[in-house]
Amino acid sequence: KGYHSPFLQRRAPTGEVWADYLAPVPPNLSSKGNLTGIWAECVYAGVVFELTNPGWDQLPEYQQTGPVGVVIEYLDACGYGQFTDALEKAEEYHREELQKPSQAGSKAFLQHKARNGQTWEQYLKSAKCEVNQNGAVHGAWGECITAAVVFEHENPAWDKLGPYSSDGPAGQVINYLQETGQ
Repeated sequence: KGYHSPFLQRRAPTGEVWADYLAPVPPNLSSKGNLTGIWAECVYAGVVFELTNPGWDQLPEYQQTGPVGVVIEYLDACGYGQFTDALEKAEEYHREELQKPSQAGSKAFLQHKARNGQTWEQYLKSAKCEVNQNGAVHGAWGECITAAVVFEHENPAWDKLGPYSSDGPAGQVINYLQETGQ
């Protein structure tokens, strides 16, 4: 149940659709019982979607259940229903964090995962900024700025989220580039 939901057919950081990325991996809990890992990333993405896509609840595909609700249904369908409370707790936590006031200097986007499984901040820390003959940034920095722009386009009201509203995802990448001295 939920596999074919439009939300679970969106792309995870690896490029796979969320449904395929999640299914084989049981949820992870920290020593304090908090959800971590890819299920937490998906819940975060669902909360971002709900907060940044005004009118999402009016779309036919979400009339019955919203994106995070679909993730929870899919969790159960994958045989991991014992983690439902942890997902619901993660949803509340992410919703509260994303609705906090603007945070200048935030590196929230840099905490998203790159395709290699590292956070963007980890991945970029040792990467050299490369510019091709057309003046376009490529390599790790090009991948990151592209991912930031995709995030902005997929989440039209991203500027309403405290961790992103001050500098924006792409602005956070540019700020980090300057911070690294490149």
